[in-house]
Parts: sequence; C-alpha cells; structure tokens
Amino acid sequence: MKDKLKNIFLLVLFIGFVCYLVGSGVWDLVNKKDLVTIKVDQAYEILEVEQSINGLIPLGKDHYYLAGDSATGEAVIMRAAKSWYQKNFTQEGALKSGDGLTVTALAKRCDFDVARELENRVAQVEGISLLMSPDYCMALSFRFFAIAKILIVVLGVVGAFMVYRIAKSDHEVSPVWKKTILLIAIMWLILLLIVLTRQ
Repeated sequence: MKDKLKNIFLLVLFIGFVCYLVGSGVWDLVNKKDLVTIKVDQAYEILEVEQSINGLIPLGKDHYYLAGDSATGEAVIMRAAKSWYQKNFTQEGALKSGDGLTVTALAKRCDFDVARELENRVAQVEGISLLMSPDYCMALSFRFFAIAKILIVVLGVVGAFMVYRIAKSDHEVSPVWKKTILLIAIMWLILLLIVLTRQ
C-alpha cells in the first residue's frame, strides 16, 4: 500500500512538473501583458551573478544592466548576455550607434537575493526613474528559456519512447541508436539545468 501511494505521489509530481514546464513556456511566449518596451541610449552593468550547482559545477553568469534614456531619466534593469551589451554599447556605457536603441522584453521577477542586491545598487544612482520595481527585470532571453522548457518535455518524451522501443526489441541496439539516445540525454540534462538555475 505504501509503495502504491509513493508511486502515485511521484506520478503526480512528475505530471505537475511537466505541466509547469509546458504551461510556463507557452505562457511566456504568448504573454503580451508583461512585455516592456523602452528606448535607451546608455547602459552599464550593475551586477554579475555566477550560476552553479552547489558551488561546484559552473553554469555560466547572469549579467544585469541598468539601461535608460538620458533625455527622460527613465530606466530599467535588464538581464542580458554580455555579448548583447558589447554589441550595442561602449565600455563607458554609451550607445555605439544611433540616437536610441529600442528594446522589448518580458518583465520577470528576480530571485529574492538578487533583487535585494539590485535594489541596493540602484539606490546609489541619482537622477533616474525606474519604470518598474527592482524586483523585476527585463529578461531579453525570455524566448530562449520558454522554448527550452518546451524542448525539455519534447526531448524527454522522445528519449523515453526510444528507450521503451529498445527495451521491447529483440534485436541488438545499433551504435547510431545508442549515440542518438546519449545525445538526447545530454541535451535534456543541459536544458534542465539551465532552466532550473537561470530562468
């Protein structure tokens, strides 16, 4: 009886996790209400956060920028790749070309500790008016993370189906199938780690 209840509990958790991945991924792709558009002509990095698993396995870094319009003083916090910043801004924070860069991204709530640190650093900057609370930032890569969530489910289903077919087959597994399953497993694990730690 205990084993049966345990299996039911695990099944419910699994279904809930799958629904979360698909639901939140699709919602981020269709969510127009939380899309923010701002024209900026200056930006500089105010926080860099290194992501890792238990402090041992590095998963990359998140970069947070304070970007704004010098004419109006309106500003937002953006989470974006370092390559995005280097492409559009000089080391001093000035726009490389044009009179303004129009950015549209999804407003996402920051991790609690990150939000508190961002709030402390933004409070030291004078002459700006934040368009939203420091608890939120414009996530420029929101589409990537939304698609990654959906891909986790798709790859999981495909991988499970392939393993099931192999288990039911009486034939020897070809090297191509083994490599394909291994590749799917690696991609699935990488996407899962990225989504769980850096969304």
